[in-house]
Amino acid sequence: MAQNEQTSTTEEQEVHVRVRDDVREGIYANLALVSHSAHEFTIDFCQVQPSEQRSAVEADVVARVRIAPTLVDAVVRALRSNVEDHETTFGTIKDVQ
Repeated sequence: MAQNEQTSTTEEQEVHVRVRDDVREGIYANLALVSHSAHEFTIDFCQVQPSEQRSAVEADVVARVRIAPTLVDAVVRALRSNVEDHETTFGTIKDVQ
């Protein structure tokens, strides 16, 4: 995803990613809400809690990620590529309703 777009040719840049110990395990989310402003996109990752009432569903935001609009297309492409790879390996992902 890291490319220099200021030149006429695309130059790959090596990025070394570190995952801190306190985030290494990750957080489970089963709902994502996306909103945007002129300057950023916000993705709220949530955990939906089971409820016996069908009219009221509780969802706790477990992580909020804000990204620049210039990064959104790269994120979408990466997600699409990973979904294709996942479905090739494990079969079609079915929507749960």
